[in-house]
Amino acid sequence: MSNLEPISILQLEDSELDAQFNVACLERAGFVVESKRVQQRVEFEAALAGESFDLILADFKMPGFDGLEGLAIARQKAPNTRSLLFQASSAKKMRSIRCTMAQPITFSK
Repeated sequence: MSNLEPISILQLEDSELDAQFNVACLERAGFVVESKRVQQRVEFEAALAGESFDLILADFKMPGFDGLEGLAIARQKAPNTRSLLFQASSAKKMRSIRCTMAQPITFSK
């Protein structure tokens, strides 16, 4: 059990498996995570309008809407929220990769 405050992340991700992998990596790095996953532009915009997030994770390539578009929207609607754009072919293929952080990420509320 951790005494850390949870970080709230918004995931623009079409794969449930990849979204679970992202959360597992953050938890393995010691974070307590509250995650919301959206797949479509309208869901993404609604989430940004209705909630605040500590971090936005955006999949680079998705059908009909991609992470670059999502991050452009996030810069307008949530300019102070940290964002990360990534591409993964599948979390299943990445199972053997250790979840490590190249540089520490800190969050303060």
